[in-house]
Amino acid sequence: MQHDRVTFATITWARTDEEDRLLRISLSELSGLGRPIMVADGGSTPDFRAFLRGTPNVTVVDGERPGVVGQVRSSLQAALATDAAFIVYTEPDKRSFFERSLRVFVDEAPEDERLGVAIAARD
Repeated sequence: MQHDRVTFATITWARTDEEDRLLRISLSELSGLGRPIMVADGGSTPDFRAFLRGTPNVTVVDGERPGVVGQVRSSLQAALATDAAFIVYTEPDKRSFFERSLRVFVDEAPEDERLGVAIAARD
């Protein structure tokens, strides 16, 4: 599928310094793809939320309700509201996937408007 037809949806909640560090690195890598990223944050620090707002291509959306399900739904709804033909939902801490495999995953996903779901699984 064409990269310019994709919007990403994800969630964040940096609860520890280690999570904060990992999410910053991973989301910076994802941002480097140059596509919109809809992020629903679950209550990270103001500093981390400022990082999100300052990261290119990232739009921070409010969760429709507390918890992971509310975050996922909100990020997906925001992605659906864009003009993207395809939405890729991903967990935000997949740095190695973003670095090594995401471009290939998108390239090899079928360019078919009837596509329901394409799943990236671990190898």
